[in-house]
Amino acid sequence: MYIFKTIIIFTLLNITSLTYGQNDSFGIKVIYKMTYQPDSTDTKRLSEYMELVSNSKESIFRSTKQAFVDSAKAKQADYDIRANVTPFTYSIVKSYKENTIAYYNVIAKLAGEIKKYTEKSSAFSWDVQDEIKDINGYNCQKALVNFGNRFWEAWFTVDIPISDGPYKFNGLPGLIVAIHDSKNCWDFELVSIQKTGSSDLDLSFLTPFTELEKKSYYKELSYYNVNQVQINEAAGLLGFPDPKMRDIMIKRVQEMNKKNNNWIELIP
Repeated sequence: MYIFKTIIIFTLLNITSLTYGQNDSFGIKVIYKMTYQPDSTDTKRLSEYMELVSNSKESIFRSTKQAFVDSAKAKQADYDIRANVTPFTYSIVKSYKENTIAYYNVIAKLAGEIKKYTEKSSAFSWDVQDEIKDINGYNCQKALVNFGNRFWEAWFTVDIPISDGPYKFNGLPGLIVAIHDSKNCWDFELVSIQKTGSSDLDLSFLTPFTELEKKSYYKELSYYNVNQVQINEAAGLLGFPDPKMRDIMIKRVQEMNKKNNNWIELIP
């Protein structure tokens, strides 16, 4: 992590020499390392790199692998599918003007449409603490919040005056450098930050979509996760010449779902 420190500080000096929010000529890309525990009954932890791309109007948060795939598809370029497989296929778009958080994802992975739900940014009621500490060269301040049925501890820096952070987190006086929940099941830590060549965000790949209420989205997602073999089979996307293979696949999906029980938001 320390190998990025000099790069981060150098870039920070360039970024803070401009007045963010009053200058639309640049954007920034923030890379976070996300460490997570997918199964609450198993201490095994996995990690993936995520990116936050922001300008003065909005931001998008997604996996760096998914960002690569989205870019390749937009350019109609070939790419290695196996090298860019990720369970995190969502995109989260925060509108600073509208104070909204839009969540986009494809539920039916084989040939489904994009589903979207929208929340207000005011979902975060931060309790800013007096505690200060240095994190990778940044002067950071502590803040606490309850969100998604988890209790979170965040560290933000006003040296980067962007009221944003990883996943849906936002609303603090500066960029969130690190955040984790009280059980250390989900952890985000800033790796690097740089200016981008353009402040415009191309979000055209997120259309068309079907908009749902948040509760309806997770109800549909849960149903698909349990019944995906039967759903894809009925749609003609899967076929099983041997009934035993079908039973094995259904059982495997059920086992995977049992282990995928520790979502970042604990939806009732």
